[in-house]
Amino acid sequence: MQAQDTDTLTESQKKRVAFDQEIAGLQGKKLTAGQKSLVSMQDQIRAQLSENVALEKANREREIGKKLLEQTRSLVMETAEKQQEYANRNAQLTLSTDAYDQRVAEQQIREAFHQRRMQLDKEVTDKTSEQYVQQTAILAREQQRQLDIVRNAEQEKAAIEGDYTAGLKKGMMDWSANAGNVYG
Repeated sequence: MQAQDTDTLTESQKKRVAFDQEIAGLQGKKLTAGQKSLVSMQDQIRAQLSENVALEKANREREIGKKLLEQTRSLVMETAEKQQEYANRNAQLTLSTDAYDQRVAEQQIREAFHQRRMQLDKEVTDKTSEQYVQQTAILAREQQRQLDIVRNAEQEKAAIEGDYTAGLKKGMMDWSANAGNVYG
């Protein structure tokens, strides 16, 4: 029975049990100077061994907490992706092709920067540090710049498509290029 119990003990617990057994084995025997010293310091040693047990337990709990946090983060991301997928399906039915393409491009930018911020949060423990604050500001600024690029490009495209003279010029250039290639 005791052998089975020791299989479930942590290393620190096993050391404490071994120490207690060693002290118990010294009772009633003629002790050497080293053994007398060990018996006289048994309370201090036992206290340190108990502290080691508590630290080992806290480390195990911290590791479990990390795993659970990662699982939760993964589930939340999967749910957000699923929600985005179905929102995009609905948007595809209600938006023009250009508006839908712009929406998807903006989502991709936001997601890419979200991933970068998550990676930064994993790597940096001090969220108040100057480097962290600067990096998050850079990420926010660059995300906005990329979103502005997509929005401006779509606005420029809409303006060009709305200008009949630009379309006429392009049509004439395409026609002349194709007409020149007829005999080529």
